[in-house]
Amino acid sequence: MEQVVDGIRQVTFELPLGIDHVHCYFLRGDVGLILVDTGSASRIPKRCGRRSSSRRSCRLDRRESGRAGSGHGVLVAGDAILGDITPTVGLYPASRPDPLGDYLQSLSRIAELSPSVALGGHGSVIAEPAARAREIAAHHDERLALAARRRSESEGHCQRVGFPLGLRSRDRR
Repeated sequence: MEQVVDGIRQVTFELPLGIDHVHCYFLRGDVGLILVDTGSASRIPKRCGRRSSSRRSCRLDRRESGRAGSGHGVLVAGDAILGDITPTVGLYPASRPDPLGDYLQSLSRIAELSPSVALGGHGSVIAEPAARAREIAAHHDERLALAARRRSESEGHCQRVGFPLGLRSRDRR
């Protein structure tokens, strides 16, 4: 167990998967320690925030800083933001209708909160979480723009191949 931020201790568990570890955090609470399991999709203290798709995060603000973290706010980010990779956002049977939209809103909220540090589910402490959230959002914006261009190109190709008789562009739908 290692102290990563004043009042917050990190425990790392090895995993037999492609991602070889997951971090959990002990936070000092009113009556002892609170365990935040960043690998669990089912339980996070309600005061730590709302569920966004499969992403969870917990922000400790100035009111809680005497018990855990700095006076500027600490974000227990789970997989919401990671330092070296971008999390996988997928559509699953129990997902909300637009998990990527939900995730982009979460990134916007992280940037708005501007915590001093973020503690991810994997990797190192993120020193500038607001900047990292903006970087990940920009990456997704670029990929969405590329997907839209490719879709447009492939629709045009399908129309040319499917209708070789020279239909006018307005008739190609």
